[in-house]
Amino acid sequence: MSKLPENTQMSEQTVMAQAGILVVDDNLANLRLLAKMLAEHGYKIRPATTGRMALSAAQTEPPDLILLDIMMPELDGYEVCAQLKANERTRDIPIIFISAMSDVADKVKAFAVGGVDYIPKPFQVAEVLARVETHLAMHRLQKELQAQNEALQKENLRRMRVQDALRESRERYRLLAENSTDMISTQTPQGVYRYVSPACRTLLGYEMEEIIGRSAQEFVHPEDLPAIRELNQFVEQWPAVSTITYRARCKDGGYIWLETTHRIVRDPKMGMVVEIIAVSRDITQRKAAEDALQQAHDKLEERVQERTAELAKTNLALGRFVPYEFLYFLGHESIVEVNLGDQTQQEMTVLCSDIRDFTGLSETMSPQDNINFLNAYLQRVSPIIRQHHGFIDKYIGDAMMALFPEKIEDALQAAIAIQQEVLHYNRHRQEQGYRPIQIGVGLHTGLLMLGTIGEAQRMESTVISDAVNLAFRLEGLTKLYGAGIVISQNSLFSLDQPTRYRFRFLDRVQVKGKTEAVSVFEILDGCPPEIADLKLKTLEDFEKGLLHYHGQEFAQARTHFEQVLKHNPADKAARFYLKRATHFNQYGVPPDWEGVEELTEK
Repeated sequence: MSKLPENTQMSEQTVMAQAGILVVDDNLANLRLLAKMLAEHGYKIRPATTGRMALSAAQTEPPDLILLDIMMPELDGYEVCAQLKANERTRDIPIIFISAMSDVADKVKAFAVGGVDYIPKPFQVAEVLARVETHLAMHRLQKELQAQNEALQKENLRRMRVQDALRESRERYRLLAENSTDMISTQTPQGVYRYVSPACRTLLGYEMEEIIGRSAQEFVHPEDLPAIRELNQFVEQWPAVSTITYRARCKDGGYIWLETTHRIVRDPKMGMVVEIIAVSRDITQRKAAEDALQQAHDKLEERVQERTAELAKTNLALGRFVPYEFLYFLGHESIVEVNLGDQTQQEMTVLCSDIRDFTGLSETMSPQDNINFLNAYLQRVSPIIRQHHGFIDKYIGDAMMALFPEKIEDALQAAIAIQQEVLHYNRHRQEQGYRPIQIGVGLHTGLLMLGTIGEAQRMESTVISDAVNLAFRLEGLTKLYGAGIVISQNSLFSLDQPTRYRFRFLDRVQVKGKTEAVSVFEILDGCPPEIADLKLKTLEDFEKGLLHYHGQEFAQARTHFEQVLKHNPADKAARFYLKRATHFNQYGVPPDWEGVEELTEK
């Protein structure tokens, strides 16, 4: 029996002291004396005053030993002992009779029913303790011996089964090796064949005797040999099972592809490789099929790349007609996913621009010149939209509509940059002998409906919203007021910092069919510097004129607008208000007049 470490080894006395003892006696004085004596020596005591109590206690929680009186009412000690020995749960518990009955016949009967000892009363404390300790030790040793016997029987049975399995395994291995189409071999750690199965004739054309004793490397193709040699240098580090693929030389001088799985056998104590078991199979046909498949795959991959490049070009071309951003908001990655009726709602800022007097300009050019001019203009201003996180929804002749889904400021910055780009473009046009152009830009923010309309054979993307209608109307106001950029109150005062920009109030307008009036403003940033400076210089008179105008004080309004025109005769907004103030001052205003300009179709 192995010895426990010193810090966990328990003395036999400690084990004994932890034992549980059931003390059975109907005499309470004897019961208390025995219980006290044994408890003082560390035993766990359970008392019982009747035989039935003793049977119940032993069955519920079997003790390690029982001290049992004989003379008790109802069931005497002999009957209790007999029932305990008849029960499988309690039959192995040692029972010591302790009784005042001293006849030899009584003692013989006590041993006959299953008692292990007999102590006469009155008892001696030392004797009781000695006999209790002795029988507890014997009982513990019996249990240990029984456990060891059972373990030994199980181990013998296991060894017999292992031996039977080993004999069966060896026989199966022999049959497998002799009948397998794969070549089974055993090799030294250096790769020298100790045994090869008969399949070597089928695979390589060699007899077994021609291979045994030779190195496996002798049969490896020269091109594969360096890798095999390098691998064999680290045989001690090989995993338990590994597989390699290489070409092996046949007896006729040809080569076949072999796939060999190695299983490493190590010394259980030293861990060193003592043998290599290898299973080699012919994969020549599989290798040829893999090579053919790889060639087909390479051709397919080449074709896929060509087709992908074609699709990329097509997708790029389609993106020139349907913006990718439009597809994104519809929840699609490709135009082929778009269906008629797809739609979504999104708040965006709409930018509409138009070239002033394009009709008159185009009449002076040929059709080809018209197209060349528009493309030259749009190639300059369109990239500005993308640079400011917007995308162009459509071109309508010389007009353009763009959408800005992120920030309102993106749209305003784009409008300013477009006006500045037109200034640069005009300098180029003048150098080439062409007349300069002017554009107007309208900005408004609102909820838009993006979707596809049309029919199964012809559809297009579009934006439907009052916000789009109003943005176009605001762009139209640029001609009326001589402004470069007109922005709605909704957009201007939704900016993070509106005061970063220079602007002036223009009017309150109402789209035909709508009841709500919208205040509109002119953005002076982006105008030619001299024009912006004049409008800022006359801003006070312009605002006072508007204040009197909306208060129906038309004479005072005329005075301020005349002051504006005195310093800036080109201010079309001041001239427009002067004309209206003069008219209303002379003829009066309509009964329902509120100073709101109604916007009609352009």
